[in-house]
Amino acid sequence: FTREFTNRIKALHSHLDKSASLKADPSDGGTDEISDLDRSIQTMWQELALAAEQEQALFDNSSDVICVIDSSFKIERMNPAAKQMWGYDPSALIGTSVEDLISKEQWTHAVQAFRSGQGKIPSVTFEFDMERPSGVKFRALWSTFWSHHRQCWFCVIHDISEQFHLEKLREAFLNLMAGDLQFPLQRIQTLFENLRTPA
Repeated sequence: FTREFTNRIKALHSHLDKSASLKADPSDGGTDEISDLDRSIQTMWQELALAAEQEQALFDNSSDVICVIDSSFKIERMNPAAKQMWGYDPSALIGTSVEDLISKEQWTHAVQAFRSGQGKIPSVTFEFDMERPSGVKFRALWSTFWSHHRQCWFCVIHDISEQFHLEKLREAFLNLMAGDLQFPLQRIQTLFENLRTPA
């Protein structure tokens, strides 16, 4: 009995070690507590493996840029969308500073925005101009989450250049219309006031 118990404990330890690499051996098929624990461990790791696969699929196939930035603003991970959206090779960005991507004029404000997410509200959203390798600037919406445990930011970056330019055009149009209509409206108001005034 002692030898069998020892062997099963060793097998359980082996499953714990192998589960980390998702290569655990099949359960021994027993019905006692040790077998139940063994099956629970393997089920847990299978579920974790599935969650990791789903996370990786989301990371790889997202149309938005997803990245992980450490506390010194160095990029730890970058998904393939960086190539399509920005023109940067994702692997070439690993280890570089996010400062190289954000417009130099706005970097100080960017640091403040990032740091604000390290407080009581870890999730922060902000907009900044960024630069492509060609030097062309574009507007991006950053959604960031600060992980106290890992001491890094998880970021999703969405290119909003088109919406940003449309909004600027709308504002310019409204300002233009307001300026063009101001004089005719003043004339109409003057006419009404003259009509009210007795001759």
